[in-house]
Amino acid sequence: MNDATILVVDDHEVVHNGIRDILRSQKMFNIIGDAYNGEEAVEKASLLRPAVIFMDISMPVMNGIEASRAIKTRFPDTKVIALSQHEDKEYVKQFLKSGGDG
Repeated sequence: MNDATILVVDDHEVVHNGIRDILRSQKMFNIIGDAYNGEEAVEKASLLRPAVIFMDISMPVMNGIEASRAIKTRFPDTKVIALSQHEDKEYVKQFLKSGGDG
């Protein structure tokens, strides 16, 4: 049984596919969509209504912080988890301030 519906958002194909592969190996997860930039993430979140979004922070068109803010404003129950290679704590602060969950 698939409990958690998931949207994977990352602009790097290798990272994106790696996340999908890891999540797919767990039966409790159901990947229902993919997005490759923040704008697409907002559109897919509206269309698919995932329970959880794994969101890259640095992406073209709209970054993950802006996308998270837009998604959490419309869908506050959706959990948005950041994915980032940034070590600067300011990114974490901005993400959490935007409504990100972890």
